[in-house]
Amino acid sequence: MASPNAETVVSTTPSLTSSIIDAAGENEKLQTKESRWHKPRFLEKISGRMLFCAVVASIGSFNNGFNTSVFNIPEGVIRFCNGVVPPDHKHGALPDCIPMNNFQWGMAVAMFAIGGLVGGLIGGPGITRLGRRGAMLWNNLFLIIGGLLVATTTSVGQTIVGRFIVGIGCGGACVITPTYLNEIATKEARGTLGSMNQLFIVLGILVTESMGLGLLEPPLWRILAGFPAIISVLHMGACLMIEETPHYLALQGRPEEAEKSLRRLRAGRDITEELNEVLHSQDSDDTDLGDELPSDDSIDRTSRASSPLQGDDDATKKSKHGSDPEEKTTTDDITVARHQGTPRESDHGSEHKESAYPNADIGSPTDQMNTASGHGAHGSQSRARFRNQGTQAINVYQLLRNRGGPHNLYKPLLIATIFTGVQQLSGINGVMFYSTSIFQRLYANSATPMHITVGTGGLNLVMTLATLAVVDRWGRKGLTLVSAAGMTIASCVIVGGSIGNVDVLVIACVFFFIAFFAVGLGVTPWLVMTESFPTYARSAASSWCMVINWFCNFIVGLIFPSLQSGLGDFTFVPFAVVTGLFTLFVLFFVPETKGKTPEDIIGATNQREFREDGARLANVFRRNPFRRRPEPITPTTPLPEEIAA
Repeated sequence: MASPNAETVVSTTPSLTSSIIDAAGENEKLQTKESRWHKPRFLEKISGRMLFCAVVASIGSFNNGFNTSVFNIPEGVIRFCNGVVPPDHKHGALPDCIPMNNFQWGMAVAMFAIGGLVGGLIGGPGITRLGRRGAMLWNNLFLIIGGLLVATTTSVGQTIVGRFIVGIGCGGACVITPTYLNEIATKEARGTLGSMNQLFIVLGILVTESMGLGLLEPPLWRILAGFPAIISVLHMGACLMIEETPHYLALQGRPEEAEKSLRRLRAGRDITEELNEVLHSQDSDDTDLGDELPSDDSIDRTSRASSPLQGDDDATKKSKHGSDPEEKTTTDDITVARHQGTPRESDHGSEHKESAYPNADIGSPTDQMNTASGHGAHGSQSRARFRNQGTQAINVYQLLRNRGGPHNLYKPLLIATIFTGVQQLSGINGVMFYSTSIFQRLYANSATPMHITVGTGGLNLVMTLATLAVVDRWGRKGLTLVSAAGMTIASCVIVGGSIGNVDVLVIACVFFFIAFFAVGLGVTPWLVMTESFPTYARSAASSWCMVINWFCNFIVGLIFPSLQSGLGDFTFVPFAVVTGLFTLFVLFFVPETKGKTPEDIIGATNQREFREDGARLANVFRRNPFRRRPEPITPTTPLPEEIAA
């Protein structure tokens, strides 16, 4: 006679078998869906779900590029109605154009950059409080309101205010999109996915310039100005269909949700190792903001005092803690739990990595994290402390003072700041803002400058697409060196062609200038900005870097017309100096970030190494190659080996 337990086993076995078969079938469907089309080689490690989320996130970058050049081609229509109709002519309640002098037009262009600066400043706190996806969703409100104000403008003031609000949305997108792309990407595809930010920016530039050619009639430019508002409405709906990033969820102390998000992004692939890295990275990211990490010796003493695995009896543990260890979990216990399995330097300086999850073969990855976070009764309290501390992230002020976290972020922040600043000081947006007026000096009273401007946008898009395919193979440093050196040479040749009145050479070198920008400086600053910082500092670092980026954007947009009128043929000399010096900086001071964790990058770029690199570079320029080197001084004091002999 069969027992009830046997009947239960028999009855549950078919359902268990069917669930396993269903899970296997679901996994097979996912793999079949992934293999229906042959991906390019550089997309092989990107799942369909990950690519969809990246494309949706990059719509904000598309709006950024669109609004950057929206006033480029239709400038004459907006300011002068192209001489077709009187400036005060109206279609209904809206005038056909908004007459502006040079200063007013410059303000309308520059206020976009000022808005971007403000957007970059508030974007960091936004992605910390609202989440990456939530900030992306609500950031569209700025683009909708600003776009409608510009599209329905009746005065110079309304145009300037609308451009300022649009700039806030674009500045916020510059913080949100790179951070989101970095946090959903695999380590192998981080460069490719991160480059999609720049790809959609240049796509937006190309679309707005192409549309501008067909909307040159006086009332039609308003369609061009209002188009980003329509895109933003669609973007808000699409944001509801993408995942929150696993890194943000882990930082918030929600490991189960982080696991679900990562599982969907990887489309059925094994995520155990990657999830362990995501959750493990938060162990150091969650450190109290004002505290320094304890030394290795203090960790050893605490672990000997608190760990039940050391063989101490209850009385010994009670005397060392001052109370019963079952009754109280100290801060040291939490510190030890966090550092279980983290890399530590031995006396000889070598690193020994242990698994942060000792029970890796038991349960889900989140269960492994819970097991590793504490022992016995300590474990639940440690997990509670982990959840409470997961919301802590440093702000820009703490980042600039290099406080609030366990890492020394001085040099990574300096490198990221220089990268994002030089991206604008290279002169690229001077070309993008005023490319039509640059070419009009060569082809007056002709539509040729507008068509050449569209051609520059197409070249920028093609070269950025090519960069996506190689950025994870060639690395960030190599591409940046090629880019900066190429832009320096192109700027010098533009100056020479302008002096010699060789128009074809000038146009060709403007194209080369844009192409070299696209393969390096157009992409790598976004990657360096997000790859160099741990999760707790990433939003603050992105916010600070975007403030610098938009401030430099404002400066270039404001002074470029004055440079053209004041320097004439030598307009590109300052840009050649900037990119030339930047080439040397990258060559001597910047490490490669491809495939490295933030901890690896920070370890390779500590403050002491930076000073030593600077001293070495200074010695290179101070050294006299014709001076004889002094002979080595023979020590007069006998060595210990000689004394022993």
